[in-house]
Amino acid sequence: MRTISCPVHDAMPFSDDELALVNAPSMQRLRSVKQLGLAHFVYPSADFSRFSHSLGAAHVVGKLFMQLGARGDTEAVEQRQLYRAATIVHDVGHYPFSHALERIAKDAQADTFLVEAAIEPTEDGSTDPADTPAAGDDSDETATVTEAPDVASEEPGGAASDGAERKAVAADEPIAVVPSYFADHEALGEFLVCNDQVITAALTKLGLDPSEVVSIFRHTTTNQLANLVSSDLDADRIDYLMRTAHATGLPYGAVDLQYLLSQMSRDSVGKVKLSSKALKAADHFLLSRYFAYLQVSFHKTVAGLEHILVDAVRGLFEHDMLALDRPSIEQHVAEGTWQMFDDNHVLSLFSELHKQVAPTSTLALKLQGILLRRPPRMIWSSERLESRSTKQEFSRRVREVEGMVDELASQTTIPRDRWFVWKRSVVLTSVGSKVSITDLDPQHQEFQSGDIDLSIRVERRDGSSIPIMQDPRSLFSVLADHAWNCVRLYVVATDEELESSGATAKADAAFRLF
Repeated sequence: MRTISCPVHDAMPFSDDELALVNAPSMQRLRSVKQLGLAHFVYPSADFSRFSHSLGAAHVVGKLFMQLGARGDTEAVEQRQLYRAATIVHDVGHYPFSHALERIAKDAQADTFLVEAAIEPTEDGSTDPADTPAAGDDSDETATVTEAPDVASEEPGGAASDGAERKAVAADEPIAVVPSYFADHEALGEFLVCNDQVITAALTKLGLDPSEVVSIFRHTTTNQLANLVSSDLDADRIDYLMRTAHATGLPYGAVDLQYLLSQMSRDSVGKVKLSSKALKAADHFLLSRYFAYLQVSFHKTVAGLEHILVDAVRGLFEHDMLALDRPSIEQHVAEGTWQMFDDNHVLSLFSELHKQVAPTSTLALKLQGILLRRPPRMIWSSERLESRSTKQEFSRRVREVEGMVDELASQTTIPRDRWFVWKRSVVLTSVGSKVSITDLDPQHQEFQSGDIDLSIRVERRDGSSIPIMQDPRSLFSVLADHAWNCVRLYVVATDEELESSGATAKADAAFRLF
């Protein structure tokens, strides 16, 4: 047994066999993949890695399972090692700069998908879901954060969601759709866990089946204990919030972890619950996470830089300097070079690309934004906390803003390709992403799909439990029915350009009714 010192959790014990997993080159690569993307451009100390987060989350999940075991939960005792290992590797498939590159991989490869692998149907007549790419979904620390609801490519079943064109075949000839890229970081993580020889050897030494490990972080297991790895109150989010607060200096990570642990148990049907005494602590946790998102991930400067980061990566694709197709990634893993593909590698590519493009081009300015910290300027914004039932109204506002940018840009000397609209809709719980909470009933698909089980559950007097948003004593019986809807207008420009063009004043005048 070894102890790893941590500024968030103090001493974190790991067994020698667990450290063999931790020391796998694909895991060590995460030391150079920042958890918070470009947030360190605003909060200088917020540069911690997905590696430190993975260790912290594994430590937290171990404590959660120990608490359940102390209450006589024998299943938790037996499966503690499995869940610790799954949490260690849950982020192993993240691309450099995480979700930004993940989105670009989908966009860049959307029209080059491979199909055509005929497969046998399962016993229920369906095809194997493991062969079907997942829809775009940030299922780790940003699971409750969505794009504006009218963005088709982000919606399940949208044009770019499954990343494949289906070939017309006879009805009795099932087809497995094989994407030419890994649909998300969890799909890539599954490939690594099952094909990286160092990882598979370490899991075997721990007595674990890689497929069982994958089923936990890919959310394909029906075991209620999996909610301790992925839910509104899970080890991933607990460590994320505490570590983010420590790194940024913001006060939103004061999670009363020990108290939450002491109040955790399972109800009569095996669902993880908190005692009613912990209701206020749970409310505080959800509110803290909400404010952390707004102050860090969606800070105006961070959001602007992350947006041009996507455009900079797109420039690498267009100049044939980066390939994220599936065969390339598989080759890197097979050759043992995957561990070199990290944030620093992409930054070095940005530097090379900057030398090749015209210095006054928009792409050059965006590359300079990342390399020299020259963020785009936010010249107008509108943000509201409003009912989820107004989702269509928010979509309409976004479309109107986007429709006015051409005319606004024409009134200035700043080229149109340097303007962009940023939009987000942030909900406060994992349930109700499609419809208002108040419209949900037990027959709704979000209940039937099991999404309701991702919410924090609170104990009732009879020992059963209910989702926190259904408890009238909770703030979230009201707040869960609301979303933070924000639309912003940015320009890639200098202060001098903004002043001479009058862009800010023109934007204020154009959008005064918003």
